[in-house]
Amino acid sequence: MVGEGVDIIIGGHPHVVEPYEIKCHPVTGNPVPVVYSLGNFISNMKTRDTRGGALAVVKLQRDSLGRAYAGDVRYELVFTVPPADAKSNFMVYPIDSVPAQWRAAAGAFRNALNLKP
Repeated sequence: MVGEGVDIIIGGHPHVVEPYEIKCHPVTGNPVPVVYSLGNFISNMKTRDTRGGALAVVKLQRDSLGRAYAGDVRYELVFTVPPADAKSNFMVYPIDSVPAQWRAAAGAFRNALNLKP
């Protein structure tokens, strides 16, 4: 897809967050983020690496010719907390803001991911 001139690629399905790569646009030479999987945003899966997901934060910029491209890229991790009872809902928290009783599980989720710091 990069060879065809696509500017941003976001894939999915394996239920785990995977590292992203930065490729080079074949015509402009600008960076092309390739995000392989953002994991699960809301999930009732229970293995360490499927308890959450990521948001891809992409800063759009312009090159010297005024063409837009995807510049800086980073992940913001989220963690899913299951309902406490039948009247509650799943809750999604930024990874650093999970309730105290879920911090160990959130830490295990983060540690299970093969991501750059």
